[in-house]
Amino acid sequence: MHSKSKFSTLALIGKSKTIYTKKSGEAMAFLELEDLESKCEAVIFPKNYQKLKEQIIENIPLIIIASVNLRNDQYGIVIENIIAAESLDPKKEAVINITMEKDKDSLVTLKRLLKENPGKFKLKIIYGDPYQPKEIVKNVAPTNEVISYINKYRNK
Repeated sequence: MHSKSKFSTLALIGKSKTIYTKKSGEAMAFLELEDLESKCEAVIFPKNYQKLKEQIIENIPLIIIASVNLRNDQYGIVIENIIAAESLDPKKEAVINITMEKDKDSLVTLKRLLKENPGKFKLKIIYGDPYQPKEIVKNVAPTNEVISYINKYRNK
Protein backbone atom coordinates (compact mmCIF):
# COMPACT_ATOMS: atom_id res chain seq x y z
CA MET A 1 0.00 0.00 0.00
CA HIS A 2 1.10 3.52 -0.71
CA SER A 3 0.83 6.51 1.58
CA LYS A 4 -2.69 8.00 1.43
CA SER A 5 -4.17 4.71 0.14
CA LYS A 6 -7.70 4.32 1.49
CA PHE A 7 -9.12 1.01 2.62
CA SER A 8 -11.83 -0.51 4.77
CA THR A 9 -11.63 -3.54 7.00
CA LEU A 10 -13.69 -5.45 9.51
CA ALA A 11 -11.98 -5.38 12.92
CA LEU A 12 -12.43 -5.04 16.67
CA ILE A 13 -11.02 -2.28 18.83
CA GLY A 14 -9.02 -4.16 21.45
CA LYS A 15 -7.89 -1.10 23.37
CA SER A 16 -8.39 2.63 23.05
CA LYS A 17 -6.69 5.59 24.65
CA THR A 18 -7.84 9.19 24.37
CA ILE A 19 -5.20 11.89 24.68
CA TYR A 20 -5.18 15.66 24.27
CA THR A 21 -2.82 17.45 21.92
CA LYS A 22 -0.15 19.69 23.45
CA LYS A 23 -0.66 22.42 20.89
CA SER A 24 -4.44 22.93 21.01
CA GLY A 25 -5.67 20.63 23.77
CA GLU A 26 -8.00 18.83 21.32
CA ALA A 27 -8.90 15.19 21.94
CA MET A 28 -7.64 12.40 19.70
CA ALA A 29 -7.38 8.64 20.14
CA PHE A 30 -4.94 5.79 19.69
CA LEU A 31 -6.55 2.42 19.03
CA GLU A 32 -5.39 -1.15 18.90
CA LEU A 33 -7.27 -2.87 16.07
CA GLU A 34 -7.46 -6.62 15.78
CA ASP A 35 -8.94 -9.21 13.49
CA LEU A 36 -8.67 -13.00 13.43
CA GLU A 37 -5.05 -12.91 12.28
CA SER A 38 -3.31 -9.83 13.62
CA LYS A 39 -3.24 -6.62 15.64
CA CYS A 40 -2.15 -3.12 14.65
CA GLU A 41 -2.13 0.42 15.95
CA ALA A 42 -4.25 3.21 14.50
CA VAL A 43 -4.96 6.85 15.25
CA ILE A 44 -7.97 9.14 15.07
CA PHE A 45 -6.84 12.74 14.73
CA PRO A 46 -8.75 15.62 16.35
CA LYS A 47 -10.57 16.62 13.14
CA ASN A 48 -12.37 13.23 13.12
CA TYR A 49 -12.38 12.43 16.83
CA GLN A 50 -15.46 14.51 17.73
CA LYS A 51 -17.64 12.84 15.10
CA LEU A 52 -16.31 9.33 15.84
CA LYS A 53 -15.92 9.27 19.62
CA GLU A 54 -19.33 7.59 20.11
CA GLN A 55 -18.34 4.80 17.69
CA ILE A 56 -15.16 3.92 19.60
CA ILE A 57 -16.53 0.78 21.22
CA GLU A 58 -14.23 -2.04 22.24
CA ASN A 59 -14.79 -5.68 21.32
CA ILE A 60 -17.61 -5.41 18.79
CA PRO A 61 -17.25 -5.90 15.02
CA LEU A 62 -16.70 -2.59 13.29
CA ILE A 63 -16.05 -1.49 9.75
CA ILE A 64 -13.00 0.73 9.89
CA ILE A 65 -12.47 3.15 7.02
CA ALA A 66 -8.92 4.46 7.05
CA SER A 67 -5.92 5.57 5.07
CA VAL A 68 -2.27 4.65 5.20
CA ASN A 69 0.06 7.45 6.24
CA LEU A 70 3.85 7.49 5.85
CA ARG A 71 5.63 9.63 8.44
CA ASN A 72 9.27 9.43 9.48
CA ASP A 73 9.70 6.27 7.36
CA GLN A 74 6.94 4.57 9.38
CA TYR A 75 3.55 3.54 8.02
CA GLY A 76 0.54 4.34 10.16
CA ILE A 77 -3.20 3.88 9.95
CA VAL A 78 -5.33 7.00 10.16
CA ILE A 79 -9.00 6.27 10.84
CA GLU A 80 -11.50 8.38 8.93
CA ASN A 81 -14.76 6.62 9.81
CA ILE A 82 -16.11 3.82 12.01
CA ILE A 83 -19.35 1.99 11.36
CA ALA A 84 -20.91 -0.74 13.49
CA ALA A 85 -20.87 -3.85 11.30
CA GLU A 86 -24.38 -4.74 12.46
CA SER A 87 -25.69 -1.55 10.87
CA LEU A 88 -24.73 -2.95 7.46
CA ASP A 89 -26.60 -6.23 7.84
CA PRO A 90 -27.82 -7.05 4.33
CA LYS A 91 -31.14 -8.22 5.80
CA LYS A 92 -31.73 -4.72 7.10
CA GLU A 93 -31.72 -1.46 5.23
CA ALA A 94 -30.21 1.96 5.63
CA VAL A 95 -32.52 4.92 5.17
CA ILE A 96 -31.50 8.30 3.86
CA ASN A 97 -33.73 11.32 3.45
CA ILE A 98 -32.78 13.60 0.58
CA THR A 99 -36.00 15.63 0.48
CA MET A 100 -34.22 18.77 1.70
CA GLU A 101 -31.13 18.37 -0.51
CA LYS A 102 -30.61 21.42 -2.72
CA ASP A 103 -27.10 20.59 -3.97
CA LYS A 104 -27.45 19.10 -7.46
CA ASP A 105 -23.87 17.77 -7.37
CA SER A 106 -24.74 15.70 -4.32
CA LEU A 107 -27.77 14.23 -6.09
CA VAL A 108 -25.67 13.48 -9.18
CA THR A 109 -23.18 11.72 -6.88
CA LEU A 110 -25.97 9.59 -5.41
CA LYS A 111 -27.17 8.61 -8.88
CA ARG A 112 -23.60 7.68 -9.89
CA LEU A 113 -23.02 5.65 -6.71
CA LEU A 114 -26.23 3.68 -7.24
CA LYS A 115 -25.28 2.92 -10.83
CA GLU A 116 -21.61 2.05 -10.17
CA ASN A 117 -22.09 -0.01 -6.99
CA PRO A 118 -24.79 -2.64 -7.43
CA GLY A 119 -25.00 -5.05 -4.51
CA LYS A 120 -27.20 -6.71 -1.90
CA PHE A 121 -27.32 -3.99 0.76
CA LYS A 122 -30.74 -2.30 0.80
CA LEU A 123 -30.76 1.49 0.74
CA LYS A 124 -34.14 3.20 1.17
CA ILE A 125 -34.10 6.68 -0.29
CA ILE A 126 -36.78 9.17 0.77
CA TYR A 127 -37.05 11.89 -1.86
CA GLY A 128 -39.33 14.51 -3.40
CA ASP A 129 -41.57 16.94 -1.55
CA PRO A 130 -40.81 16.94 2.20
CA TYR A 131 -44.56 17.10 2.93
CA GLN A 132 -45.46 14.26 0.55
CA PRO A 133 -42.25 12.25 0.28
CA LYS A 134 -41.77 9.23 -1.98
CA GLU A 135 -39.62 6.19 -1.26
CA ILE A 136 -37.50 3.92 -3.40
CA VAL A 137 -35.31 1.00 -2.34
CA LYS A 138 -32.07 0.33 -4.21
CA ASN A 139 -29.56 -2.46 -3.68
CA VAL A 140 -25.98 -1.25 -3.38
CA ALA A 141 -22.56 -2.59 -2.41
CA PRO A 142 -21.30 -1.00 0.85
CA THR A 143 -18.12 0.51 -0.60
CA ASN A 144 -16.21 3.26 1.23
CA GLU A 145 -17.79 5.92 -0.95
CA VAL A 146 -21.32 4.53 -0.51
CA ILE A 147 -20.89 4.25 3.27
CA SER A 148 -19.57 7.82 3.48
CA TYR A 149 -22.52 9.08 1.43
CA ILE A 150 -25.04 7.20 3.60
CA ASN A 151 -23.43 8.57 6.77
CA LYS A 152 -23.66 12.11 5.39
CA TYR A 153 -27.45 11.81 5.41
CA ARG A 154 -27.81 9.62 8.51
CA ASN A 155 -26.18 12.34 10.60
CA LYS A 156 -28.55 15.09 9.41
